[in-house]
Amino acid sequence: MKKNRHHNLTRRSGRFIILAFTAIIVVSLAVFSGCYLFYVRYRDSIIRSEEKQLQTIADTIGQNVGDFIMANLGEIDLFYDEIVSERVQTEPDDGLQRKISAFLNREHDLYSGLILRRENGPVLYFDRNGEAVSQKDANPDLRSFAESKNGLSGDFSDTDELSKAASDPDSQAEEAAAAGRKNKPEIEAEIVGKRQISSGQGYHMYIRKYFFYGNERCSVLLAMDLNEIYRRIVAPVRIGTGGYSIVKDQDLTILMHHAKSQIGLDAISDRARIYPNLNLSDLEKWITYQTEHDSGSQVLHTYDWDQDPPQDITRVIAFTTIRFRGEQWIINSTLPLEELQEPLNSMISMLTRILTIYVLLVLIVMYLIIRITYQARSQEDKIHYLQEINRGMETIVQKNEEIRHYQRIQSLGMMSSHIAHEFNNYLTPVLLYADMLQNDETLSEDGKEMVREISSSIDRASDLSRQLLEFSRQDTGIRLSELNLTEEVQTASNLIRQLCPARITFIADITDENIFCLIRKGMVEQILMNLAKNAFQAMEETKQPILCIQFGRNNGGQPLLFVKDNGCGIPEQSLSRIFDPFYTTKGSREGTGLGLSVIQNILNSIHGSIRVYSKVGEGTEFRIEIPEITENRGVGGRKRLNSIKNVGIVSPDPKIRQYRDFFHLPDMSVSVFEQSAPVLDRITKDPNCFDLMLIDYQLPAMSGIDLAEIIRRQNPEIRLIVLVETMDPNLGWYQNNGIIDRFVIRDELAGELKILYAKGDHPESGDAESEEMNLDR
Repeated sequence: MKKNRHHNLTRRSGRFIILAFTAIIVVSLAVFSGCYLFYVRYRDSIIRSEEKQLQTIADTIGQNVGDFIMANLGEIDLFYDEIVSERVQTEPDDGLQRKISAFLNREHDLYSGLILRRENGPVLYFDRNGEAVSQKDANPDLRSFAESKNGLSGDFSDTDELSKAASDPDSQAEEAAAAGRKNKPEIEAEIVGKRQISSGQGYHMYIRKYFFYGNERCSVLLAMDLNEIYRRIVAPVRIGTGGYSIVKDQDLTILMHHAKSQIGLDAISDRARIYPNLNLSDLEKWITYQTEHDSGSQVLHTYDWDQDPPQDITRVIAFTTIRFRGEQWIINSTLPLEELQEPLNSMISMLTRILTIYVLLVLIVMYLIIRITYQARSQEDKIHYLQEINRGMETIVQKNEEIRHYQRIQSLGMMSSHIAHEFNNYLTPVLLYADMLQNDETLSEDGKEMVREISSSIDRASDLSRQLLEFSRQDTGIRLSELNLTEEVQTASNLIRQLCPARITFIADITDENIFCLIRKGMVEQILMNLAKNAFQAMEETKQPILCIQFGRNNGGQPLLFVKDNGCGIPEQSLSRIFDPFYTTKGSREGTGLGLSVIQNILNSIHGSIRVYSKVGEGTEFRIEIPEITENRGVGGRKRLNSIKNVGIVSPDPKIRQYRDFFHLPDMSVSVFEQSAPVLDRITKDPNCFDLMLIDYQLPAMSGIDLAEIIRRQNPEIRLIVLVETMDPNLGWYQNNGIIDRFVIRDELAGELKILYAKGDHPESGDAESEEMNLDR
């Protein structure tokens, strides 16, 4: 009684420990999952918030830059339009120079210089302070740009409309010109180009303005210093510690950047040239996105361009696009992702404290549980230890039995193959001597008859040896023939009827209809004999055993073969494994576990299938489906492949490519390829461009098997034939699994094509097993 009570206490304690640990694990997973989800959402929330802030900053900077430039262009228009509207009171040169000097002196930091060109006067140069200087002392970048732009500041042809009023011939020419200028639309200041400063430390944007001074046409060319715009508008906007903003033009050339070494570089091509070892794929995608959108934000893997060489860095970046006077600039605002780690670190610290408290509580609870259940668990461990020893012994026995079973099967296969080969060796001299005796003229008729009997027996023995070899390596499905499946089932049923024990009632219900299938001679007999043998063993304890074989068409018109028995049935847990090699429910000493596996392999080789339905105590039913030949057949039942219209031949061998002449039907198209690349290109564009392909196993870039696998994935219905030097049984796997429809030996291809596509009369009957070409899937 005490022992039972102690045992029950131990069991209850064990259950309590299991429940407690399960609860702890569940709660732990929930806590850790919750913390992780909270961290991810918090991190994403911070990044999204920073993206919005950066987008706002980029929009603000872009708006300010655009407004600033447009304001200065408007100021230039206003200043020189006022000059146009004024009446010249003093000497034109002095008055105009004073006005220009005053304008530049007011904005001496924004403009690096100015060039004035008058229609009837000299070209004048001004520095950034508004002082008139000589051509030699003028800003070299401005001078260089002007000299490359059609006569300094350009041609006056664009001002023809303004000049009409100035050329009025009557006596009141000046008043008419002034009135004409007043009524004509003014020419706005235009941006005529941008160039990097010769020092490489910034960019000039060049602005040209046409105007009249009195009746004289004039133009000015100004060099706006973009560094000053960066200092005034872009640089003052601080973005964290390591954040900044840059400006690019429509050609993706960097105009403004805090790192002077980056100014003037193309955002992708120049950087790739200067830093060939950097991975700029993410940056390329981002630049492409910028060219297709006006604004956006993203977390981007890029580089810190302040360092040499640049170091990897992840940034949060946003951009906006501004447009003015034919220009399109991109404003980027960015911040290193690591600067966002501070709030994340704070959050992680908080989570760490929570998890630490949680772990301490869990440890306390576990300590209390272990302390309370220590004694019961000690007893349970001892019992568990004994059980483990017992299970270990059982496992060792089971593994030893499996090893012996595998060795028996391996020995059986090796022995079968060895016996068959030795059998052939012994038969060879007998066959030779029999042939010699049969040609001996001194031999009597009775002797010759006996020699013929010997030859016949040798042929049967050779056939038996061949079947034994096929059994030892299972069925590869390579050599198939078109046979009457009804006759094959009937023949196999008659054999089973003779072998069936007297106590078993055998029923055969076979249709009289001739159904033709592509199978191997004796294949159906091998399948039914295996299933019948299993049925005999399953019905050993059945009082009224019945074995039934049915063959006919189902409701859908497909050929269907049934093998039924009322034996002991198959347990449900074994139904999913009965087709596995070496799996048996009879014990390792009664069965090999290969019978059903061999049957499935045979059916796979002809694209058939087998299904099983069973209940313990009621019996078992196997349903076998074998595909029927439905295409047109010639004399002898051979298929005429009239459905093939487009044929492809892939081979570097000119002899094989000459076989295109065999495909002579009027509506058939044949394409020949020497390599696999053009075939793959055509198949990719049109998977249904071919109905049949002959592929050489030896190709330059890949094997014929590899090419066939790719084609099969593109078009599951195409017929594929691979040409090989010799038939290797290992290739049967590709045919059994539907990748290849047929392997054909090179030397036999011509004969088989002649049979399939012969003109006129069909060939006479012959060895169908060697002449038939299996192309059905």
